[in-house]
Order: sequence, then C-alpha cells, then structure tokens
Amino acid sequence: MGSLGNVLVVDREPAIRDLIHRVLQKEGYVVREAACAVEAEEVARRNPLDLIILDRSLPDGDGLKLVQKVSEGFPEVSTLVMTGYGTPEVVLESFRAGAGGILFKPFYPDELLASVRESLLRKRQLKELRRNYWSALRVLARAIDRRDHPSRDHAGRVAEHAVKIGQRLGLQSGALEELRIGALLHDIGKIELEEYLLEKRGPLTSQEFEEVKAHPLLGAQILSLAHFPKGVMEVVLYHHERYDGSGYPFRLAGEQIGRTR
Repeated sequence: MGSLGNVLVVDREPAIRDLIHRVLQKEGYVVREAACAVEAEEVARRNPLDLIILDRSLPDGDGLKLVQKVSEGFPEVSTLVMTGYGTPEVVLESFRAGAGGILFKPFYPDELLASVRESLLRKRQLKELRRNYWSALRVLARAIDRRDHPSRDHAGRVAEHAVKIGQRLGLQSGALEELRIGALLHDIGKIELEEYLLEKRGPLTSQEFEEVKAHPLLGAQILSLAHFPKGVMEVVLYHHERYDGSGYPFRLAGEQIGRTR
C-alpha cells in the first residue's frame, strides 16, 4: 500500500520534529526531518516531496525565506508554516511568501493531521487547475499557429527551445514558467492583423511590414487585458528585438531588452 505523501519536517526542536514524525508516520506518510533551512534545502533536492512543514523561526534564518525558495524552486511542493504568533501580520506575511497553510503552536495531533490533509488537497486541486490552464494555453497557441504556421507546431518548438536556453542561464522555475507561456503565446498579437498580411506570398510593402511589426505590442496589450504576469508580457513584447538594435517594435539594443519601459 503506497504512502499518503512525502513530508519534510523542519524545526530546531528535536522533540517537535519527533512528535510530528510519529503522528504522520502512524497515519501513513513518509516523513523526513531537518533542523535548519540549509539542511531542508539539501533534503528537498535529493528526495521527492509533497509537503514541507516548517517553523517560522529557524536557527539559520527566517523560515519564510525558505517558504519563498520552495515556492520558486519547487512549485509542486506545498508548505505549512508553524508559528506561535497568530497575529494577522504573521498570517499575511506567510501567505505572501507562498505558504499553503498555517499551523498554530501548540497544536493537537488531530489539528496537525487536518492541516496536512488540507494542504495536500489544496496542492492536488492546484495541480488540476494548472493542467487545465496549460491545456487551454496549448489550444490557444495552436489556434494562433494555424493563422501563420499551419500544422507546424511553431509555438511549441519556440517554447521548448526558450526553456532550454532559460535552464542554461540558470532561471528559477517561476521565471521558466513565464518564459514558456510567453514563448507559446509570442505571436498572439497576430490575431489582430488582417488575414491578407499573413497569407501574402510575395514580399510585403513597407507599409504592410510596419503593420506586421506592431504584433508584439498588440500581443502584450492582449495579455495585459487578461492580467497575465509581467514576465509573460515582456517575452511577447520583446521577442523581435535584437541585440544589435535592429529589431522591433522599439529597436532596443543590448541589455535594454527586457527592461521595464
């Protein structure tokens, strides 16, 4: 019979780690322990995890910094923050850092189990939403492709190459996701262009090319109306700029590309 999930417990107090370990293991979870943030990061890199339960105050720093690192580097892992200070400020700070739940000390075993179940359920629901979200994005990307690159999966290949480059550059998972989405939708602005501009077989006139060159800006405007993340909009807005300044729509050069305008 499989486990209910893989859990990492991070707390400076061995007695607290042991208590949580015993309660969760008895219920059917696989539990690992760490005494500090550095140790926790090492465990997270080497083991599959579904949930990290951590104290807000750790020996080597603020536990919320670890929550933020987990949120950015391991988005598939949920976090449950333990704290003895149940103030609104503490709760808001925890959620802003990316925590999936709060567990107030002291707690009873039933409260611990309920919080763990809720955190894992919320993460499963989020994964399902993400699957639906990505399915919708791929359908939209294919629809855009059909106007300009029929049956060639142009957007998918651009996204694949972009992510590989981003990984070589050391981008974190959050930035890689925005890069992937932006690459999939990089030509979305072309839905605003006249059909004949995309279907014309011969060379474009100067006026026609000027109209085509507006599609990155049109695309960013469309994504802005849909409240896409800033990083996604920037990928769409700057995808035709060139390092030597010969691109469009802004003729940016060098490190100007990608800076907020």
